[in-house]
Amino acid sequence: MTMVRVLSAIGALVCAALLLPTFANADDNACNPFVNTSFLGRMLGGDEIEVLRDITGKSSADNTEGDLHSVCNGVVWSGAKPKTRRAALDALRSGRGSAFAVATWEPDEESPYAAKWTGKPFSLLINTSILGSVVLPGLPPFAPYRIRRFKPKKFAKNGLGANGVLGTPFVGVAAGEALWWSPAEHEIVSVSIGTTPRRPLVKELNELGAIVLGGFGMLTGP
Repeated sequence: MTMVRVLSAIGALVCAALLLPTFANADDNACNPFVNTSFLGRMLGGDEIEVLRDITGKSSADNTEGDLHSVCNGVVWSGAKPKTRRAALDALRSGRGSAFAVATWEPDEESPYAAKWTGKPFSLLINTSILGSVVLPGLPPFAPYRIRRFKPKKFAKNGLGANGVLGTPFVGVAAGEALWWSPAEHEIVSVSIGTTPRRPLVKELNELGAIVLGGFGMLTGP
């Protein structure tokens, strides 16, 4: 599945992210590089962390897409966990809750179609996915507004490209996505956060991005 999903997907997602059921298999570990660090909770302003989706791409000679796509979605909150849609939205607006989502792509070395991924699909993803997409644990679309681009930290020493988008899916709720990619290794990392506009969203996207990029092996130097 590509990331060409409109920012409108965030609108319903952010206010409902704290309410969704968990989906994860025992052998999935896409969240392991960063969710088990206490830094994540402090960074996103919460005391509690829950993973809602943890899906690791599995290598296979039958993989006709040629890439491995992994996903980690979750929420951070303080105090009582919201039990209604309105309470979840209030938590986001007040800064007592945040939603996050991470997605990664890399060539599947076991797939005879790996060369397919490194061609048009890789190029298409990095050139079109950021045209207004933020992927958080989602619900039906909601009309967004105030969409604008920003430049995430580039990690230029590692030869990474970067792009980002910010938006306001609801009054009092901010959301953003940062995308990094390695042209040499054909690897991609996407990080998305939904929270209150009072939090330093760009800073948090860059900080979470650095953790994920390091865990994904895309940062090789200081």
